[in-house]
Amino acid sequence: MLSPGEAAALLKVSEDELMVAAQEGQLPGRRVGEQWRFSRSALLAWLRGEQPR
Repeated sequence: MLSPGEAAALLKVSEDELMVAAQEGQLPGRRVGEQWRFSRSALLAWLRGEQPR
């Protein structure tokens, strides 16, 4: 699992851009309490244009 900062670095976008996209449901991510977490494999699948299972 990646933190927002790690996920933003993987996607080469700002953390602010990442968070807006996640909150709008454009990126695969989950809130765990007050924090967001991102699956590296889900983000890479999203980049390839694959649909979530």
